[in-house]
Amino acid sequence: MPEQTAVGLSGIILTGGLATRMRPLSLDCSKSMLPFLGRPLLAYLLRDISSSGLIRKVLLTHPGKNDDIRRYFGDGADCGVPLEYCASRRWSGTAGAVLSLLAESPQALSSPFLVVYGDSLLRMNYRALLDFHIENDASMTIACHRPRFDAFLFEDNSSDRQRTNFGIAELGPNGLVTRFEEKPCLNTITTSFINPVANAAVYVIDPRALQAVPRPENSTFDFAYHVIPWLIENGERVAGLDIDPGFRVDIGTLPHYLSLQLETLRGNVQMHDAGEIFPGSQRAIIDSSATLVPPFVLGNGAEIRGGAVLESSILGDRVVIESGAHIRESVILADAVVGARAVIDGSILGPHTQISSGAIVPRGTVISAWSRIGGPELLLVKDVVRGLIFDDSGGLK
Repeated sequence: MPEQTAVGLSGIILTGGLATRMRPLSLDCSKSMLPFLGRPLLAYLLRDISSSGLIRKVLLTHPGKNDDIRRYFGDGADCGVPLEYCASRRWSGTAGAVLSLLAESPQALSSPFLVVYGDSLLRMNYRALLDFHIENDASMTIACHRPRFDAFLFEDNSSDRQRTNFGIAELGPNGLVTRFEEKPCLNTITTSFINPVANAAVYVIDPRALQAVPRPENSTFDFAYHVIPWLIENGERVAGLDIDPGFRVDIGTLPHYLSLQLETLRGNVQMHDAGEIFPGSQRAIIDSSATLVPPFVLGNGAEIRGGAVLESSILGDRVVIESGAHIRESVILADAVVGARAVIDGSILGPHTQISSGAIVPRGTVISAWSRIGGPELLLVKDVVRGLIFDDSGGLK
């Protein structure tokens, strides 16, 4: 790889989307800042980008809801890579946000740059992606992976036909992408593609190629719907690199948010530092008569009182589980309180939630931040969503 290409390479992380499918958790929190085993999703991404040694600085397209991304990460001193934030603006699509940065920082983005979506769990070799881009003299290179397409379906009530939640690329034997379709119907993948791979939402892009793509009027400008298809149709070289043995996991829905944390906890999704994800567990307060059934994660200052039972669950910082409560296969975010003898089964409790004594939160419930549930009255219930996905055996899909 030419030395001048690696030095000064800029990365762009797309943040600031509406995250409507993650409501109510995303009402008060950026999707990139949702805790995953106690650490914001974005923290894992920044760690991997920093450890690659390729990126001189990272530009984030939005500072987050209520500035939560900037308040947590600051200038990136603790991340190992300098961070810059673009000014708040009307969201105009993934490619539109990058074009805005091109106008503001032409020097920083005057050569090929990296683009990563900031709301997924990702592990890959960034150096290999850049090398592949250079070797193929590509205008754009897409990181690709091979998930089970039917395991991640796009939630859309407008049609009875199931659609996968991924963009699907046809990958030729020479490593070039010959066709691309965003979120196609599941039954068309096997009939319309010979070698289908999924878009991992990580790109290396030549800025001149991006600026050549016509921008649609009065609509968002998106990589998957506009840029990639246009480049392919107009004869530009779009390369695709299979990131195996890495992975990209979409955390675009509430069921995936819960089930993927549990699967990671069980060791079925391999994180780099699974043993050190939650050092706060050592500072939890656990009554000697409480029962803890592994695997579990306890946040800093979490408290589990006498007779409580915790099974395969994740507790955030300062969560309190009162005497006799039973928590199973659930995620309980920071500062929540679960009352005595309450039962939480296969659910997500937002931060600062209060569950009254004896209340039952049934399987598949999501409760937003600052809610109070149960007791003689129902207080401050901002949003309750039910309908997480379970298989016939009772386990999360």
